[in-house]
Amino acid sequence: MEPRLPQSISPYARLCFDAIAAKGLGRFLSIGGGFGLAHYMEYRDTHDIDAWWREPASEDTRARVIQTVVEALRSHGRVRTRSWGDVTSVKLEQASRLRAWYEKEFISGLPH
Repeated sequence: MEPRLPQSISPYARLCFDAIAAKGLGRFLSIGGGFGLAHYMEYRDTHDIDAWWREPASEDTRARVIQTVVEALRSHGRVRTRSWGDVTSVKLEQASRLRAWYEKEFISGLPH
């Protein structure tokens, strides 16, 4: 089965993907979770995007990707980032609603 673009894409996810693509940073991410699965079978809408780092993604590159997402969302509400362990979360808050873009670090099994 070949992947195809899901019919239902959050406008905020679209903003993030377009910004990442415009800066040529998409090659450093592997999309997963519900949104990744929707490329093969759409079974529910989601506003969360799970992504893993594709190696090699330097610390500078990772910071550029996260900053690109923050900049893309900034004009649409309050954007918060939070990091713990190997995870960075970027969240958009809008008038009591919360939209989220999650990035998870790709674990290659090799020491960093």
